[in-house]
Amino acid sequence: MVPPLGWLAKLADILMIPLMYLISGTFKEVPQRGHRWNNVRLSQTDVVNLDESIIVHCTSIKDKVIHSRWIFLFHIPILGGWRNYVVLEPEKQGRDWHVGYINNNIIGVSRIRLTGRVRMLVGHGDVSFYGVDAECYKQISIREIGTGRIGKGGKFAKEKLL
Repeated sequence: MVPPLGWLAKLADILMIPLMYLISGTFKEVPQRGHRWNNVRLSQTDVVNLDESIIVHCTSIKDKVIHSRWIFLFHIPILGGWRNYVVLEPEKQGRDWHVGYINNNIIGVSRIRLTGRVRMLVGHGDVSFYGVDAECYKQISIREIGTGRIGKGGKFAKEKLL
């Protein structure tokens, strides 16, 4: 089960919007909403039964690498954080869903309910993304439909960024 966002998390997201526009370095794109409170950490046992055939695997993108003691900076593009993203969407449209991620030992799922496409940051390590139906919490098939870079605009600039 993916716990819904509470009123405090929603308020924090709204209050962060101006700051997120500033740190992204552009006002022409939807700013990132992938804050710590919007994600749930999972264990390896939580994802052991995922169907690999419907997971999207992304290889590392060689970009500026943030050292581990400064890991919080990967969300700040103007300070050298990740700018590259992949655009994902569910194979079957019309149902709300959540996006999950597996990156080395970091496994989680976003609490933000999605209705269509989403941009997900891709950084210095290989990452896999999976979809979860927001109603029945079963894995759904997702696909990669594009890539982009924060600050470059493009046809995906108005999609949510997590």
